[in-house]
Amino acid sequence: MKIEISLFLQRAGIKLKDGSGSVEIISTSGTSILDEKIEHWVEYGVSNFDEIYLNVSDIVSMINCFESYEDDPSQFMYDIRAVLDDLSFHSSIYGIYFHNISNLFEYGDYI
Repeated sequence: MKIEISLFLQRAGIKLKDGSGSVEIISTSGTSILDEKIEHWVEYGVSNFDEIYLNVSDIVSMINCFESYEDDPSQFMYDIRAVLDDLSFHSSIYGIYFHNISNLFEYGDYI
């Protein structure tokens, strides 16, 4: 999914910087609507996508290291719920930002 987003952003003249959640405008030909405000929207959306990736990685690590919770198995549920809450938050924020950026490039305005 990250590759698809990268390609979408590259077509709009935006390049991701090493998955750090920051972006660089590489071209604005045909997209005069890209300005500082738009860059902020994209940057925030990318940083939320990076958080989603980290949350999923955390869940995989927690499941792989489940035996480390042998002393207190109930702690696993608290930890996994915290990560899932964070994942849910960043997914919804990412969806809102990506939807608005898509509309911006497609229609030239926020919808």
